[in-house]
Amino acid sequence: MEHPTAAVTGGFLLSGSRSHTDSTGGKKVGTALDRTAILFAPPRRRVGRVFLHCSASDVESLTGSRLLAEVRDWHRARGFSEVGYHFLVDKQGSVMAGRDLEKTPAAQKGHNAGTIAIMVHGLTEFRWPALNACRDLCRSINEACEGRITYHGHCEVSAKICPVFDYTALLGLDRFGRMPAAD
Repeated sequence: MEHPTAAVTGGFLLSGSRSHTDSTGGKKVGTALDRTAILFAPPRRRVGRVFLHCSASDVESLTGSRLLAEVRDWHRARGFSEVGYHFLVDKQGSVMAGRDLEKTPAAQKGHNAGTIAIMVHGLTEFRWPALNACRDLCRSINEACEGRITYHGHCEVSAKICPVFDYTALLGLDRFGRMPAAD
């Protein structure tokens, strides 16, 4: 796959993207990523699992940076220093960078080490653009990690019903939580 113009931003190679930086020259958290051109670059820390979550909210107006700000507020109210997820996917399928990939997530209590956390916005209503973006992001992660990563729902390590969409079917997971190899 060719990416003629690209900039490296927070674990991603974004085709045709603009550089998004804050006043300190660092990555601006919450930048929407073009999912059609995402190539995932694994963090330097060891990662072996990806956990999928849902936002437990169907509020339509929470899109892009508004979704990120709301989730950040929810997490800060629970005592977190920042948003706990590495990636957030809104209902329109936009993927936002959350917590820095080099940092351990704050997303699945007791099971955060060695993981990446992805949240898809929804509770009872999940739209195909969001589910497709989640699947595309997971495929990019899987390819970059050469299939040596497994995928799990928050429900596998918690009594919570999260995510509330069928992530195993969406990702085509085998009984070990592995995605099929790319064609």
